[in-house]
Amino acid sequence: MRSILRSLLGSSGASLSRACLASALAFGATGLASAQEARVAPARQVGEYAGVTLEGQGTPPRAGSAASRRPANLVTWPGFNPQGGGTFFLQTNQAVATSTSSSDGRFEVLLRDCRTHVRNTRRPLDTRFFNTPVRIARVERRGRNLAFVFELRANVTPQVTSRVGQNGFHFVVVTFPSGSYAQGPRIERAAPPAEESRPAPAPAPARRDNVDLDAMDDERPPILQ
Repeated sequence: MRSILRSLLGSSGASLSRACLASALAFGATGLASAQEARVAPARQVGEYAGVTLEGQGTPPRAGSAASRRPANLVTWPGFNPQGGGTFFLQTNQAVATSTSSSDGRFEVLLRDCRTHVRNTRRPLDTRFFNTPVRIARVERRGRNLAFVFELRANVTPQVTSRVGQNGFHFVVVTFPSGSYAQGPRIERAAPPAEESRPAPAPAPARRDNVDLDAMDDERPPILQ
C-alpha cells in the first residue's frame, strides 16, 4: 500500500513540476513578446516643440482620462504661437461656452463649467521676451469656471474664436494683433539719492617714536600713608 502511495505522489509531483515549468516558460515568452512589441519614441532635437498644436499635432497628457470624462468640460492643454502678435489657445475635450471681459492692462476669457485634470495646465505662460502685447497668460479657477487671464503691456483687444480639432478635441483661440511690443513700456526709474557731505575725520595723533626711557626710570610710586 505504501509503495502504491509513493508512486502516486511521485507521479503527481513530477506532473506538478512540469506544469509549473510550462507556465513559467509561457509567461516568459509573453513578456518577451510584449517587450519586442514596445516602441520607443524617436529622439527630438534640442528646442523642438513636442506639445499640442492648432494643426492637430501632439497628444495632451492623460488623453485617455480626458476622453473618459466627456460629461465634464476639461482644459487639456494651454498653448502659444509667437507668430504675428501672438496666438494663445486652450485645448478642451469638448466644446465650451465662453465670454470675455477687459480692464486696464488685463484681458480675460471665461470658460463656463470647466476645470482641469492636470496640475501642469495651470502653469503660467511667460511671454515677456516675445513680440506680443502679453506679458503673462495663465489659467485661473473661478468657482465652477476657468478664466484664461492675460496681463498686457499694450492697450489692444484680441480676437477670440473657437474651432474643432482632431480626435474629438476643441480649441478656444485668442489672437492678438501684430505690432512692436518686444521692448514693452519704458519705466522711468528714480535716481538714487545723493550722498550727504560729511566733515572730514580729525587727524590721528602723532605717534611718539622717541620715548625718553631715562625719564620713565625716574618715576617713583606714591608714598603709602
